[in-house]
Amino acid sequence: MKSPVRISCLTLLLASYLTSGIALGAEEHPLYTHMQHWLSGSGDWRTPNPDYDPERDNEPTAVTHYSIIWTWDEHKQIMQGELSGITSEGSRIPYWSMFAIYNPATKSVIFQQVGNGAFIAGEQAVRQSPLQFEELEVMETMDHYANDTIIRSKHENIFHNNGCHDSRVFEADGDGNWQHRADWVWCLTSDNQ
Repeated sequence: MKSPVRISCLTLLLASYLTSGIALGAEEHPLYTHMQHWLSGSGDWRTPNPDYDPERDNEPTAVTHYSIIWTWDEHKQIMQGELSGITSEGSRIPYWSMFAIYNPATKSVIFQQVGNGAFIAGEQAVRQSPLQFEELEVMETMDHYANDTIIRSKHENIFHNNGCHDSRVFEADGDGNWQHRADWVWCLTSDNQ
């Protein structure tokens, strides 16, 4: 029997492909406006691994940084992302596969993230104009884990004109109040890294 998560992802990808209009170019697609800031420069956003200790983790496979890269699918209708660990020798270890899909019926962007034994999903209204520097971007998700745990989480991103963005992560407690969990600073790498 196929996994419900896999079927859900495939169904959404197919629906988006069929309803979004194959003739649209990337810059004309509503998803491009919504996700444009993620495609800046090299498109490779990195942040240091806070648990990395060069004194202790001196193996070439030690993860020194995390990386997020978003790209268009070959038809420029769906954005695909990957969150990876970057080792000290420069290898990539994929942790999460991510998808951003435009739903023309609701004029929203559906976000899905799969990996590490979990399925994460969220939806937000599509932006009518690109995100501006210092403007707050908020994405709320439902995070489903293999141990039957479901957590409501929120990411708050602010992109700066210096090639970096701040990301604050929150989880809802039992009363629905947001509890701060982590802060990250992600910066674009140069095109030749």
